[in-house]
Order: sequence, then structure tokens, then C-alpha cells
Amino acid sequence: MYFPGWRSFWWRYIAGPAAVVVFVALIALMIPALSAHDGHGEHGRWTATNVLCSHNRCNEVGTFLSTDGADRRTRISMFGSPDLAIGQAIPAVDTGGDEVYPPGGGDAWWHDLIGVIAAGLASAVWLWACPIRALRQRRLKHADAVVFSQQLYHPLFHPRVFVAAAGEFHRGRPDTRRPPGPCGPHGRRGG
Repeated sequence: MYFPGWRSFWWRYIAGPAAVVVFVALIALMIPALSAHDGHGEHGRWTATNVLCSHNRCNEVGTFLSTDGADRRTRISMFGSPDLAIGQAIPAVDTGGDEVYPPGGGDAWWHDLIGVIAAGLASAVWLWACPIRALRQRRLKHADAVVFSQQLYHPLFHPRVFVAAAGEFHRGRPDTRRPPGPCGPHGRRGG
């Protein structure tokens, strides 16, 4: 089934808003990776405890223990899924995200940065093409209406000025009860 305008509908209401959501989500994911890259976070050791396999890949899940023993997180994965046997431990940094990172953050922040740039560009194009353009068009239409109304009610173009200039002024307002006839504004001969 074909319906005209499906591409603009898809872009305006599905792909564009999804790009904005992905942009925000990737920024939230990039913050812990960038923090680990900058050396912030709790340093410690990550020990592989389980290997979870899905259809096409396996991921090690383990326990993170900080060097001072205050921070202990279980069932957490390490970015990059290092090939470790169960029970092996390696140095890691915990920044509070969903994963722990190798010292220096590894290359996690690069992956997230590429996604943030791509989603940010798509979001910017969508914001410019849909909501901002619609608001600008609405403002331009409204601005034309304001200019037109200002022209209609401008003091020099007001109907009262024209009527007063023609000499048909009655008690401070135009006499609209009956049009002036050949005998004057009040309908009597001789004025």
C-alpha cells in the first residue's frame, strides 16, 4: 500500500525525533567513557566471573573491586570484552556507568563520539527542517498579519480621519446612521 507523503511523515515524526533521542542517549553513554579516558573514577580490579553468550557473541561478566575495597560492583561487564578465563583479574576503572573500563578508558569514548556526531548532525538537520522551519513560517505569516493590521489601523489611515476630513463628523465619531444625501449630512435642505 502506497500513501503519498510517507517519506516526509517518516522523517518528520519517526526518524527525526528518534535521532534526537539517540543523540541524548549517546551523550549519556559517552560521559562515563570520557571520564575514564580522562583518568577520573574509582581504580581497582575487575575479575571475570561468568561468560554470557548470545546468538553471535560472548561477553564476560564479572566483579569490580576498588583498590581501597569501598566500591564493589557485581555482574558488571568490561568495555571491549577482554578474553579472560573465569577467575582472572585485570586493572579497571569504574566511573559509575553500565561498564567498567580499562585504565585510560580504552577506545570506548571514540565509539560513542562517532555516534554522538552522527546523531547530532541528524538531529540538527531535523530540528532545522521541521520544528524551526515551521516556527519561522508561522512567525512570518503572523508578521505579515501584524503589518497588514498596522496598516489598517494606522492613525493616518483610520476611517475617522477620512470622515473628519470630508466634514462628516458627528459627536466625536463618524455619522453612520444614514449616508449623507444631496441636502447635507442631516438630510435637511439648507443645512
